Amino acid sequence: MIRVFEPWTSPSDILEVNKALIKKQISGSSTYISKLEEKFKQFIGMKYGIAVSNGSVALDLALQTIDLDENDEIILPAFSIISCLSSIIRTGAKPVFSDVDKKTWNITLDEIKKLKSSRTKGSSSGSYVWITRRN
Repeated sequence: MIRVFEPWTSPSDILEVNKALIKKQISGSSTYISKLEEKFKQFIGMKYGIAVSNGSVALDLALQTIDLDENDEIILPAFSIISCLSSIIRTGAKPVFSDVDKKTWNITLDEIKKLKSSRTKGSSSGSYVWITRRN
């Protein structure tokens, strides 16, 4: 088995999860969600903070704010999770695939510069394994 990610949890985290389960506070109307949204928007210094169910939904919402059409392009790594590609396709925009760095498996600024065109509206750096350092 290849260990890509190991969760980091403290005993107090486990206690809080159990409390939420016992109180049936695990849906979008949970007080835990409201607290998270409030703390997040304060942390980033913004007017709004919205929690969503998963990364796919977050990508969809982010791309909807750009107002994309079928002539627009979004650059993304060729080696990534499918939700990055799917969210671009759902907007009607054209995905443009970038090679990735051999050490980090991430898209690089140099690759983005090579692929950027007048139709480029953005890039998605969604990584498969989140290796961010070069050693």
